[in-house]
Amino acid sequence: MSTHDVHARNKAALAPLRAAQYNYEAEAVRAALGQVFRPDAVVHLATPFEDLDGPQGLYQQAYLPLQQALPDLERRDTIVMAGRQPAGARLGGLLRLLYRHLCAALAGHPAHRAPGGDALS
Repeated sequence: MSTHDVHARNKAALAPLRAAQYNYEAEAVRAALGQVFRPDAVVHLATPFEDLDGPQGLYQQAYLPLQQALPDLERRDTIVMAGRQPAGARLGGLLRLLYRHLCAALAGHPAHRAPGGDALS
């Protein structure tokens, strides 16, 4: 199997989670986490989360509180890339978690308008 195939397979494996987070439907996110992570996986995140127990821990301790605080949450990927490191294949990305109502409000604010009057994205 070529390196490209491994990276394409890794990206495809995360596609259901990325799709569920696009307009953030809570049950779809929970189900997608269950597809992406093994139940006994240890999920390593930064402070304040640290190590979480599997997809259930990730959902309960990270995603659920975030979604409760920002009920109109959605995800937008800026970069999704794959490559190799000494420890094996890696998949990383740069994404934005957005709060739709806040983004709409900011788009209408004069400070967030281009000189021609269009809202900045």
